[in-house]
Amino acid sequence: LVIDDSNTIRRSAEIFLRQGILKLRAGDAHAAESLFSRSLALRPGFTPDPAMFPPQVLSAWRKAAARPLPEAELLIQSLPSAAAIEVDGAFKGRTPSRVRPGRTGPVRVRVSHKGYRDAESVGQWLPGDAETLDFTLSGDREARLGEMLSDGGGKRAGGAGPLIDEFAAAASVERVAVVTLEKDGAGE
Repeated sequence: LVIDDSNTIRRSAEIFLRQGILKLRAGDAHAAESLFSRSLALRPGFTPDPAMFPPQVLSAWRKAAARPLPEAELLIQSLPSAAAIEVDGAFKGRTPSRVRPGRTGPVRVRVSHKGYRDAESVGQWLPGDAETLDFTLSGDREARLGEMLSDGGGKRAGGAGPLIDEFAAAASVERVAVVTLEKDGAGE
C-alpha cells in the first residue's frame, strides 16, 4: 500500500471509520475506539457530523480523540544481530529493536553490519500497524578480504597485515596490490 496523495489518505481514514462503526455495532467499543484513533491519525482535523452519526459513534469518537494517536511500530531483526538500523537515513539503534517510522509516507529501512552487505526495505505503514522485518545479511567478500589483509587497526608498521607481509616477502618486493575479480550473471 502506497499512500501518495490526499485522496488515498482520506479513503484509508474512511475505511477505519467504517470498520470502527461495524465494531461498535457488534458491541466491541474498545476495538471501535482503536479504529477511530487510526482514522484520526490519518485525518486529524476530521470530526463526524452529529447529524449523520448516532450518539454512540460520536461518544466513541470523542474517547478515541482523547487517546494518544497511534503510530506504526516495526520490529527489526537481523542475522547477524547488532546491525545498525537507519530509517530514512537516521540512525535508530541496533537489531533487534522496535522502531516507529514516524510518518505515513514511504519509508526506507536499512540495516548494516561491518563485514556484511547492507540490506534495505521500502514500505509504508499506517498508524497502528505492527510488522516484523527480518533481514539476513550476506557476507561482503571485499570487506572480509580487507579485514584478513589489514593489520586490524594500525598495530603493525606500514598498516599491512600478516598475509600482505608474507606475499611481499615471498615476491621480494616492498609493495603488494590485491585486486579482486567477480563473475557477472553471464559468467564473465
